[in-house]
Amino acid sequence: MNAILPAVPAEEIAKVLGRAGKFSTVKIKVADPKQTAADDLARILEVKQLYPDAKLRLDANGGFTVSQALELITELVSNSLDLEFFEQPVATIAELAELRIEISKRGQKTLIAADESVRRSSDPLAVELAGAADLLVLKSAPLGGIKSALSVANSSLLEICASSAMQSSIGLAAELHFASCLPELNYDAGLGTGYLFGGDLTADRLVPENGILELRRPEINTSSLDILKAEDHRYDWWIARLERCSRILGLES
Repeated sequence: MNAILPAVPAEEIAKVLGRAGKFSTVKIKVADPKQTAADDLARILEVKQLYPDAKLRLDANGGFTVSQALELITELVSNSLDLEFFEQPVATIAELAELRIEISKRGQKTLIAADESVRRSSDPLAVELAGAADLLVLKSAPLGGIKSALSVANSSLLEICASSAMQSSIGLAAELHFASCLPELNYDAGLGTGYLFGGDLTADRLVPENGILELRRPEINTSSLDILKAEDHRYDWWIARLERCSRILGLES
């Protein structure tokens, strides 16, 4: 499993990643609208200094323009820092394709991974058809479940990196089962988010041990349901969202 580093200041990195246990890969969040390019670069360089042997990947969640992404890649190259891959540096499929062309023109070798452009597209394979990515980051939940995500993975000729959103052990268990169904796992899976939570709905939550996450079905701790209960306004928000989804999917009776 990769460790994940939110967009924290450089001085907080050791504390945050210290909670992740053993890992060989770090996914670093960049492009936070409240931060600058200098903040991103400082965070990346600090991780490299603290963990010189770790593989580094970036995730911008589509927050950069093509020029901003190129500037950061160029800065990293000038600092002799190689990335494993850059996940969703820009927002659209067209921008991803443009970025890959510009990277090639400059003789750079940064791999581009698509995440949001896969799960938010009417055609999950449109990214591949446009030549917009070197690999796909797949999460089963937003793709409609394990079966649907496997269909996308099996239909693609690109390599797959299994990942998750910020999920409790219940959600992580589903993503872990999806990852276990893939024929190959050439990239550390992004399923190690459990350590970032202050609490969980299970008594024995899913967190990596020595970089490995055990394939199992966690049991719900019923006492946690009351302790971690969402506030009324958030509960109402989720119920309204589920009702909208039901109408769109034609599931209402």
